[in-house]
Parts: sequence; C-alpha cells; structure tokens
Amino acid sequence: MQNMIIDSNGYDKNKLPLSFVKNNGQEDQRAHFTTNYKGRRFFFSPDRITSVELEHKEKQVPELGHFPGPVEDSDELRNGVALELSFTDANPNLTPEGVSQQPGYHHYFRGNDSAKWRNGIPHYKELRYAAVWEGVNLEISASEDGLKMNWLLDKPLRASSIQLHWAGVDSLEIDATGNLLVHHALGTLTDLAPIAYQEIDGIKITVDCAYQLYGEFDFGFELTGDYSTEVPIVIDPIFQYATYLGGSGVDIGQGIAVDSQGHAYVTGYTYSLDFPVTPGAFQTTIAGSYNVFITKFSSDGASLIRTFVS
Repeated sequence: MQNMIIDSNGYDKNKLPLSFVKNNGQEDQRAHFTTNYKGRRFFFSPDRITSVELEHKEKQVPELGHFPGPVEDSDELRNGVALELSFTDANPNLTPEGVSQQPGYHHYFRGNDSAKWRNGIPHYKELRYAAVWEGVNLEISASEDGLKMNWLLDKPLRASSIQLHWAGVDSLEIDATGNLLVHHALGTLTDLAPIAYQEIDGIKITVDCAYQLYGEFDFGFELTGDYSTEVPIVIDPIFQYATYLGGSGVDIGQGIAVDSQGHAYVTGYTYSLDFPVTPGAFQTTIAGSYNVFITKFSSDGASLIRTFVS
C-alpha cells in the first residue's frame, strides 16, 4: 500500500531515500526491521507491521547566546497513535528478511552507556515475507512516496487467502475511486486502489482488482476482472552511512568537517544529561543548562574516537 497520508499539519516534506534497518538491539526486540517515513516510525515484526506517529509540534530551538534555562520540550506530553496491520490466520513461522543490502551502515550512539551503543547495522532496499499464506509471498519496498507492498500469488485463487486486520484505527472506508481510507485519531492513511497483473509470454496483462472489507477492521482483495487461472498474479497496491549521535534531550549540531584520514568531527551544543562521552574526555557531565561538544568519529562512522564536552 502506498500510504499517501492526509495530514493537516503538512508534516515533513523531506524526500530522503528510505531503507529498512535491521534491528540489532537498538529497537524493541519484537521488531526485526524499522524505517521512517514523514515523521512516522514503522516496525516490521513477524506477524504485523506497526506504524507509530506523534502529533506534530514545532520544536522550539533556542538561538545561540540566548539561553533562558533548560529545555524541557522532550518531557512534554504529546498525542500519539500506534496502528498495527496484522496478517490474519497466517503462517505462524513468518520471519521478514532483508533483500538487496545497501551500501554503508547505520550506527547508534544513544546515551552515555557505551554498552548500549550499536554500530555496523546493515540496511536493505526491500523486505520479504515468504509464504505468509500458502502460495502467497509479500515484498515491501520504500520510496519517497511511501511503502509499496507487492503480493505475489502462485495462482489467482490465493487472493481469497489474504486477510489483513487494522488495530488502533477508528474506521475503514472504501471511497468512490476504490482507495482504502484508514481513519485514525491523528488523520487518515489512504491506501491507493490496488492494481493486479499477470505476465504471459513476457507481456504484463492487467487484471481488475478491488479492496474487499471483511467486517469493521478487516480487509482483503477481490479479483473482479478476467484472468488465467494457472498463471501467477501480482497484486500491487501502493502503501552511505548514517549515524545517530545524542542523548535524551535537545542536541544541536553546528558544524562538521572531515580530515585527510576520513575522520569526521562534529561540533554543537547539548542539553542532554546523558550525551555520549568517551573515557578521558575533558568533561564527562553537563555543567549548567547546556554545554558545547566536539565529537570525533572513525572513518567508517562505526565508533566514537573521542568526545569533549565543555
């Protein structure tokens, strides 16, 4: 499904390449992979896909030289919603797998406990759920337009096996153009009307397809056009290194430089009491409401070489 989010807040217009990051302990253990899209976090577990969204609020970042006191924005309560799309009566041994590993790795330096830091984490262009139901595979890819879920069926009659359940939503609705509208507390997800096709003698032949509701929060697909009963069919609804540095409060980068050996130097200031520092740092704890930091990364971004806080 391509989740074209109707968002009255106009949140996050950035168009960055999306990929699926393997969970090596940096996330909740129930998720095997994660990705971000327009301010939403997606978690991919064996039996479900979870979307987490917080109500958008502009972050107030103080200007340098004007520090009225500690920033408490990270403690402010905000409305949020967690939506779960689960596979009904599916294969109990499902495990999502990364497909087409991408160049580079993700590294997470959260807090001041180095035992909880994670580095060298791979990310992938696609995810694959093999045999969700008998004869039905699911492939998920990501782009700036959303998450695309391809259902690969070994024969058309398998379409009736696909039953999906939304939890955490207010209601489901199919609009006049065949889109599935998923209404929830913070807005609406719009899953564009599905397209199905068979490939026969090297030619893609379109098959009419539509969403079908099964009760209040369950849906699937119905093939409404003509098709070959013995040819596989695809139902195609549209739904370098990156390193995280910071603590639990507000952290603001001011500059970055790279030396001749590829080491990266990041400067800025932090309000986080648990900003990651290394042994032998000039200062290991925050003094006052904020402090300046200088951090040096290894050439592959996989480790902190030194952090100074002053």
